[in-house]
Amino acid sequence: RHVHKEYLCLVDGCSALPVGATFNVTAGIARDPSMDVRRRIDNVEGKPSHTVFKVEAKSDKHNVSLLRAYPLTGRTHQIRIHAMHAGHPLLGDTLYG
Repeated sequence: RHVHKEYLCLVDGCSALPVGATFNVTAGIARDPSMDVRRRIDNVEGKPSHTVFKVEAKSDKHNVSLLRAYPLTGRTHQIRIHAMHAGHPLLGDTLYG
């Protein structure tokens, strides 16, 4: 069975990539021992995870970008962590922003 999921994300920072460009984030995700609800990037102990992002729009004036996220794996908080890892945390995200 194949499930296709995609999400729109308003993120902090204006992507250096042009509108329409895609980029991949592949990084292991593991529990953060300092806070049970939080996850962290850990390529040694973490579970493999992969998200493709597409730049849909961006505003230099407001320093934000609209990204479309395609999670290819289903880890907890995956999009939030991968966006942060790419340097563009989700706006309003108090856990990973």
